[in-house]
Amino acid sequence: MGLLFLAVKPYLRRSPSPPETTPGVNIRAHIEAGRHALREEAFRLALKELNAASEQCDHTPDALSREEHRQLNQLRRQSDLLAHLLDRSLEEILQQAMQHRSEDEWREKFKDYRGRTVLFDDVLRLDSMHRPILGSYVVRVGEVEARVALDNLPLLRQLPLDPPQRWLFGARLASCRREDGGVWVVRFEPESVVLLTDEGATAACYPGSMNAELRAVLQRQDDWLGR
Repeated sequence: MGLLFLAVKPYLRRSPSPPETTPGVNIRAHIEAGRHALREEAFRLALKELNAASEQCDHTPDALSREEHRQLNQLRRQSDLLAHLLDRSLEEILQQAMQHRSEDEWREKFKDYRGRTVLFDDVLRLDSMHRPILGSYVVRVGEVEARVALDNLPLLRQLPLDPPQRWLFGARLASCRREDGGVWVVRFEPESVVLLTDEGATAACYPGSMNAELRAVLQRQDDWLGR
């Protein structure tokens, strides 16, 4: 009996091995960490977590359902959008552009802003040429009004805008310059539009403003993306 006890004693002292986690569990943990970071306005940390989840999905694509893949991709896009927000208004950008006598100098200065994102919360409608336009927001400095060009953004052209509806979206700034006829035009990168759908991310942008109407807009946008 003594010899038997000595033989099994080393095994008795061993702590039980932790249960192995599946790829799906690890990926969902990253996603939940990303959601939490979004709620805390830690947008770059959120993007880091969601990028980690996406990288793991590349190795184990069957770990998530098709809908979970869609939600992950949408969360990543929103995190990327919010992690690169422009820290100036379009009015300030326009004013700077107007003050530069040299177009070449302004082109160099604008590199500080190109690719940064701008958020919009507005009613979108179609103009007489069936182009999507903002319903109320106007970029104006003194007597100068810039056209916010949305007609080259494929996602917005697909939205149901008849009748006009409220939309929450963001896009990456591409240019702010005079075009034909001397008109100032603000343009965005065509494939950069992101609809906001996550309540945590949106609440970070609208502190104290989350209400039933805003939640309904987010749900409508998510439903449209998932159609």
